Amino acid sequence: MPLAKLTLSVDKEIISWAREISKEEKTSISSIFSRYVRARKYPEKKKIKLGPLTREALAIGKEVAKTLPPDFDYKKTLTDALMEKYGLKK
Repeated sequence: MPLAKLTLSVDKEIISWAREISKEEKTSISSIFSRYVRARKYPEKKKIKLGPLTREALAIGKEVAKTLPPDFDYKKTLTDALMEKYGLKK
């Protein structure tokens, strides 16, 4: 496919980020832009096949989740458990 020029107007910060990314990925900003647009136009729908242990763990997790109260805060519960484990709980 023949290439055509395109001029974009973006914030200087975005240009700086684009340059950093292109340097890290050893590619051009044009290539990054092309891949982004192509990915948005044709999103990949990958279906990952889960192993039997993962499927079983997910099923158990769904059953346990049904028994929890609606206002259950798992982050607070996890934080409290970790603080207690490492002796940081007051």
